This record gives sequence, structure tokens and C-alpha cells, in this order.
Amino acid sequence: MRLARPRIAVGCALLVTLGVVIAPAAATTAQAAPQPPNVLLIISDDQPSEMFTPTFMPAVFSQIVNQGVRFDRAYDNSSLCCPSRSEIFTGLWEHHSGVDENDVGLDRPTIAMALHDQGYRTALTGKYLNSWKTCGPRAEFDEWACVASGKSDYSLVNPWINDNGAWSQVTGYQPDLLADRMIQFLNTTPASQPFFGVYAPTTPHLPANGGKYPSFQVPPARAPSYDEETRTPEHPVWERSFPLTASDKTAFDNQHRQMGRATRALDDSVSRILAALGSRAADTIVIFISDNGYHYGEHRRTWKASPFEESVRVPMSIRFPSVVAPSSRFATDALVGNVDITPTIADAVGFPWHADGTSLLPILGGSASIVRDAYLLERCTGIRFLTDPCRSHAWYPPRQTTNPTYQAVVTHRYKLIRYPLTGESQLFDLANDPYELDNLTGDPSLASVKTTLQGQLDALLAPPPIDTTIVTGPSGPVRSREATFRYFTASRTARYRCRLTHDGVAGSWFACDGQRTTIGGLDDGNYTFEVAGIDETGATDQTPASRDFSIASTGPAVRFSSEPPDQQRSRSVAYGFDSPVDGATFECRLRQLGTPAPDWSSCDPVTGMSFSNLADGLWNFEVRARDPGTGDVTDPPGASLVRIDNAGPSWVLGARPPTSTDQTTASFTFAPTEGLGGPISCRVGTKPAVDCSSGTLSLTGLSEGGHTLSITATDELGNAATTKLSWQVDRTPPTVAISSKPSNPSTSTTPTFTFSGAGAVMYLCTLDAWASTPCKATQSMGTLTPGTHTLTVRSLDKPGNLSAPVSYTWTISG
Repeated sequence: MRLARPRIAVGCALLVTLGVVIAPAAATTAQAAPQPPNVLLIISDDQPSEMFTPTFMPAVFSQIVNQGVRFDRAYDNSSLCCPSRSEIFTGLWEHHSGVDENDVGLDRPTIAMALHDQGYRTALTGKYLNSWKTCGPRAEFDEWACVASGKSDYSLVNPWINDNGAWSQVTGYQPDLLADRMIQFLNTTPASQPFFGVYAPTTPHLPANGGKYPSFQVPPARAPSYDEETRTPEHPVWERSFPLTASDKTAFDNQHRQMGRATRALDDSVSRILAALGSRAADTIVIFISDNGYHYGEHRRTWKASPFEESVRVPMSIRFPSVVAPSSRFATDALVGNVDITPTIADAVGFPWHADGTSLLPILGGSASIVRDAYLLERCTGIRFLTDPCRSHAWYPPRQTTNPTYQAVVTHRYKLIRYPLTGESQLFDLANDPYELDNLTGDPSLASVKTTLQGQLDALLAPPPIDTTIVTGPSGPVRSREATFRYFTASRTARYRCRLTHDGVAGSWFACDGQRTTIGGLDDGNYTFEVAGIDETGATDQTPASRDFSIASTGPAVRFSSEPPDQQRSRSVAYGFDSPVDGATFECRLRQLGTPAPDWSSCDPVTGMSFSNLADGLWNFEVRARDPGTGDVTDPPGASLVRIDNAGPSWVLGARPPTSTDQTTASFTFAPTEGLGGPISCRVGTKPAVDCSSGTLSLTGLSEGGHTLSITATDELGNAATTKLSWQVDRTPPTVAISSKPSNPSTSTTPTFTFSGAGAVMYLCTLDAWASTPCKATQSMGTLTPGTHTLTVRSLDKPGNLSAPVSYTWTISG
């Protein structure tokens, strides 16, 4: 037994010393629980729903769809690779995960972390997140073969693969190679250990190369929305586009053909992985989903990220033999999506996961036919939106690979889309208009429907229930005197409070912001760790999440006669120690948490141990004694945890104005990543500071020009820090000029114009009676009829200011 006090580190901060009664933990005998199910998650890349058929994927249909449940109304909350995959792994909407672009990192806990913590053997073969730039191994995966980051691109031929940290270019076809790696993982996982495998090749993402199935017939995409006329007032400005050119149509058809053939080839690799499950198939939940859909000219769009069905509706099917027998397979129109994947896995394994998504087991098991009335769709509402909402504005040139910020709700019949930067909206009756051709937002007969949908959308965007989930941390008997817990609530800007109970004696609640807490210097005994989230409104979780664990040591006891405080600014530490066992010898080591443990070295209790020049962070000193008579060694060793901190608080930002805006108001929300030692103050420019300890600040009447908000706070050690947020209010319109134009009169029926303008980021063209349409600096007007035509152009700058119009009238002779 160790005789020293426990210490608590919050996130990266040690906060509380708990005086507790030391007592050995009682020995217990637990009956082995049934092994939880295995999980195989298959994520295709850019696969639209129209390529999810028995023709494209015969094996997936015969072995997954026809033995489980097909979800015909499955959606991605965000139709973009990295945001969607973040939602798959967390169960959180985009504005809660924070990941709203491919280059935004994910800092929320994932289902992979939880399953690894539960004892699962884990593997990823394929694409993880675009923002995981290195493609290097992650601690929550035991096996790792990564593509599409680092050295690796999206080529399916002879790919570069990061295999457990080692890069190599491998000869072969990427989906097959990654399938081989997944099969190897399955074959080497002990039958007594459950597994979590993620198979995620970059198929059918372009270039979709490799020449597989060259004779496989893929008819061109020709839905009623193909090349739809979008230059009308009923279409929001961003969607208006000039007609598809012949080269557009050829390119889109080629992409469609290549991606269709790659999808057919992917099916073969999935089939081999499913076959490798063997007898474990009966105990494995298999989930198939795409990260997003794709456009091939529908609505005159290409790429993805739009709110339209071709982009947001995705293939999805689940096979789980222990819940839905193959003979009872069925299809459902229930509204489900990518945020439901993680809660479904957690429910199947048997632990809570309080997120935005919900478990689909009730549908699989037949106890429910729906799990929600409305599903949220969104684009660019997370971290990127805070500084530069979808690359500055919601209007873009035609067929550029980006889309505006939007928030949308889809129900069993309707879809309402809001564009917050322009105030525009779209309302579609999907039952009668599945291709979204008729915008009904101005239809007075649907006013009540629109009001209901707006209420549903507002409810989905409102602060979520403040339920807390512990993702990782010790449970049951442990052989360590330190414990790290990772946890979350759905709210990205939530704060947290934690408490440790030792042998029935409850400690005090303490701030533990940052989604992570480390506790050190724990004595023998039984413990309960509790954590409760506090949302941005100040509401606190009244049913804290908790974990029970115990420590029972063997070998000689170790006592600390001196040790540093829980936290300090000094970079030097010293320790005194001994043991009641006469003649005991000692070994010591000091390590910074998160780094490999050094070797043990002999140490003398007479001189103790001291260290200097330590970097900021958590440092754990361990000492163990050896009994000279029996040879027994202290297990777990005595330990003392200290946090060295010379930096002030940092912040999680929830709202702020874009870096350049035409708005004279600004709102801010922010939460510290560590406990504070006093109030928060905010200063705008040189104005007097105000108290903003609520974590919110609203400004009005801002003048044109640059502004800076300074947020100042002090942590519990007295370290002060100021974070500055700067933005520009710009209400000055840009200029525009027509640099080149057809002659007047002209014989050309395919005129091209060139535009220029100081401060312009794009242009808006009005040709004859068509509505104002985004256009490029050099823009072809398509094929025009003989006669008189008028083009009016305006430029748009980054803040959203429009220039005065400039017009040109000319005649095309017949």
C-alpha cells in the first residue's frame, strides 16, 4: 500500500488535493460477461445513392442488404469527406464536432477510442480524416494502414500506404490491398477478443482509376434535374448557373462512368472481407455507408457539399444477425444518417453515448419504425464558419467546387433550406418533387408547413441536452496510480466539473475543462470518478457520468516524505521517500505524460531525487521498493503527479465574426480549456474592459475599419494570458469594369466577357431577362439567338458588398 495523497490533473491542469482515508481495496470475483459483438464499419468515398444497387454492388446486396436492413432515407449531416467522417466517428452534428471543412482537425472523442478502451482490438485500413495530415498511426487503433493523406493521394493504382508508421509504395489496386490488410487483421485477432475494423478505401472518389470492369455499362446521369435551368428568381443566387457546355457534359459523364466502374470493383473487395469473417459473422455487426453523395450535372452542379438529394442522400445498410435474422431482412424509409452510426455501435456493445445521433437498434429489432421526425443538414457551420464562412460568402461562380453556408431540415415529406448569409431559403415537397425542381418557399398555401419546418430546424440547432459521456478511463481493478478520463457532451463549448470519491468519501467538485482529466498519486482503495457537463447556457448535467475502479497493491509499501504541490510554476521538483520494510532498495523514474516511460534506475532515499529544467506539462514520478527477503517489488509503484504550468488560459471559440464582414454587430462565445482563478475580462480596442465571465459578448454599432477583442483571464496558478481576435468591418463597395466584350454589332452567338474590379472576389451577371447569376472573371454566355442583348455586371467583395452595376448592350446579327 502507498501512503500519499491522490492528485487530480484537469485536462492539462492539476487542480485539487484530496485528503482521503487509505485502505486496501477488497478482493472481488466477477463472473465473465458475454463477449460483446464485433464491429465492421465499411465507408465508401463519394458514392452516390444511385450507385447503390444490386447491379453496382451484387455482393454487398446479397451479403449485407439482403441479410439485414437497407435504409432508403439515409443522409449525411455534412456532404463532405472530413466533416462527414467526423460525424460518423462521433455521432455529432457538424456544428458540434466543429469540423466543417476538409482541413479542420477533429478534437472530439471518437467511438474508436471508446472501443479500444473497452478491450476491442481495432484497425483502420484506408482513409481516416483529410485533416489528419501525416496519415500516421493513432493510439486508438492497434493496426493502421492509411491512405489519402501525407505521401498518399487518391490514386487506386500502386498507392502509397502508411502501414503502422512505415511508408511504402505498394504494387496493386488500393481497395484490394487494403482489403488484404483488413483480412490479415481479422485472421490475427484472437477469437476471445472482440474487434472493431474500419475498411475505408478511397472508392469511388476520383480519379477512380485502375481500369477495373472496363466493359461494365454505366448509363449517364440524366435525372430530371440534369442541366436544370437555374437562372430564375426562385433559385438562390449561389445556385444560378449558366448552361452546361458540351465539355462539361463529357467530363461529368466520364466521371460518372469511372466512378461507377470503381464502385463495381469495390464490391469485390468487400465480398472478400465478409468471407474472411467466417464463423464470426454471426457475432459481427456490419455497417455500410458512404461519406457523401455526388453531382454529375444535376442542378448544373458537380462535386458534393450541396443540400440537394444527390449530394446528401447516401447508401446505408446494416447487417446484425443477433438482432435481425437474414430471413427477416427489410428496407425502411426511416430518417437516419451518419450521426447514428456511433450511437448504434455503442448501444450494440452496451455503453451509453450521448450525442446528436441515436441508436438504430430499435429499428433493426422491430420495436420502432422511426427514430426521429426530422434530420439536420448543414454546411460550413463549425470552426471554419467562425472566421471565414465558406470562403467568405454564400455566392460562388458556376460549378466551382464549393458551396455556401446552409442549415437545412429534411422530414418524411419536406426539405427546408436556409442560407444565413443571404437570407434566402428553399422549400421542396420531396413526395411530389423528389428531384427538387420547384422551390415552394413563397407558396402561401404552405405557410404553416414552412413555419413548422422552421421550428424543427431551430430545435435541431438549439443547445443540446447536457448529457455527459465518459469515453475512456479505468474501470474495475487497475494496476496504476494514475488515471486519465476522456469525456464529452454534445456541446462543443461545454465546460465540465469532476469529482472523485475514495472508499465512500466524496471529494469536492472541481473544474475539469478540456474534455480530459488526469488523476495521479492514487492510494489503494475503491474509487468512483464523476463528470458533469455545463453547457453554454450554464445548465449543468444533473446525472453525471461515472466510472468505478479500484487499486490493490502488492509488495513493500512506499511512503513520500516530501513531494511537489499538485501544480506549480517552478520547473524544478524534489522527492523524498522511504519504506517501512527494513533494507529495502529503491528504483525511480520520471516521465512526462504522453511520452514513453524511461528505464528504471537505482535511487537512494537518503538523498531523495530532484529534477530541474522541466517543460510545461504533466510529470509523473514513480518509485518502487524491493523487499530484500522475498524479492517482491511494489506494484503498482508509488507515484506523485505534478503539473508545471507557465502559460495562461486558452479558449474554445463558439462564435465570432468573420475576418472581414459588412456587419456592424458581432457576437462571441468562448470557454476556457482549464480552470480559472478569477473573472474573465473583455476589451474592444481601447475601450474600458468589461466582465465577460459568462463566456459571451455581444457588440453593436461598430464603425467601419479594424476591430480587436482582447479576452484576458488568469488560471489557478496566477498565469495570465490575453487572446486577441481581430476582424474588419468593411462597408465600402468594390468597383467593376467590363475589360473585354463582343463588338457591336457582332456575328458571334457565343460571346465571352472579361471583368475586373478592385476588391472583387466574384461577379454577378444579369443577361437579358435572366436573374442575376454568379459569373467568372472570364465568362462565356453560352449560345445566344440573333438580336439585341444586354449584360449587366456587378462585383462582390469578401465582406459581401456589391458594386454599382455596369451594363453593355450589343446586337447579334442574324
